[in-house]
Order: sequence, then C-alpha cells, then structure tokens
Amino acid sequence: MALVINTLTPLSQSIIEFLDRSRSATSRTHTTSFAPAPSLSPATMSLSSLANTVINLLHSDPASPERLFYFNARDQLSLQATGKTVLPFVRGRKDALDRYVAESESSIARVSEKTKSFWIEERQAAETLIAALSNADKDDGELDEMDKRSRTEYFESAKAAWEVGLALVLSKLNREMVGPFVLGE
Repeated sequence: MALVINTLTPLSQSIIEFLDRSRSATSRTHTTSFAPAPSLSPATMSLSSLANTVINLLHSDPASPERLFYFNARDQLSLQATGKTVLPFVRGRKDALDRYVAESESSIARVSEKTKSFWIEERQAAETLIAALSNADKDDGELDEMDKRSRTEYFESAKAAWEVGLALVLSKLNREMVGPFVLGE
C-alpha cells in the first residue's frame, strides 16, 4: 500500500532563501533595537547541512502527514472512525485519477507515459485503501477472505507507519536536534 508523495523540500528552502534576501540589514519595527533582523537560514555551512538533514527527515515519506492520516487505525473501532473521514477523500481521489487516466487515453489530455503510470500507481493505492476502508463497519466474521486480507494488510501498514517508520524518523530527528534554533537564528 505504498503512496507516492511529493515533498516540498526544495520549495520550502526556496521560500526561506527568498525571505532572507528580501529582509533589510536592520530592524524597521520602530523599536529601540538597532540589531540586524534575524535570519531564517542557518549562518554557517555546518548548521546549513544540519538544517538540510532535519528538513529532509521532516519531509521524508515515513513522516508524511498524508500517510499517517490514511493509516490512522489500529483496531476495528478506530478503523470505523478513520473510514468515516478518510474514505470519502480517497474515493474522490480515485475518481479524479480515473478521470485523468481516461482523458489521457482518449487524447483529451496529452501527458507523458511517466505521468500516466504515476496516476495508475496512485489509483491502485487508492483502490487498496478503499477495499480496506469500505468494510470498516463490518466485524471480521462478516468479511470474505479477500476483505480480511485487505484489512490485515491495512493494519500491518498502519503499524509499520506509526510504530516503525515514524519512530525511526523521530529518533533520527532527536539525534540531529542541537538546540531550539537548528533551522535558523
């Protein structure tokens, strides 16, 4: 049940660099301080490298809020609650991906094969989630073998996302943090 998620790392770093370049050297807030305005980016190369490491960790796939949103159930009761919020979103996503693929196949929209294969892969991931979440209100005894397998795979993915992937990211992040201003002044 892998979901492909694009990170915003280059965009967020570009925004920080733009803001730093746009700031004046002195504060213009009509205060008594004549100190230079604080910088958003790290001052040294070593701190810049550390900041990039932290940013890459926070934008990595195991720390993705989208992944954790999808796989936010560990038992039958939480699956029912998660299904109520996640299922409409995933169905809408699948419908949009179906439309995109159909438009690309009928030449209404011209897209590369790479984009089309990305959409197909995302659609398959959405279908897998829908299979697991659509029967969330049923007990295990009411499910057929295929639905039981989907539910088991969902719970395994949820456990891997929360207990393994996120735990690794947080422990790495804990090792990298050196102070409150690790990402800038």
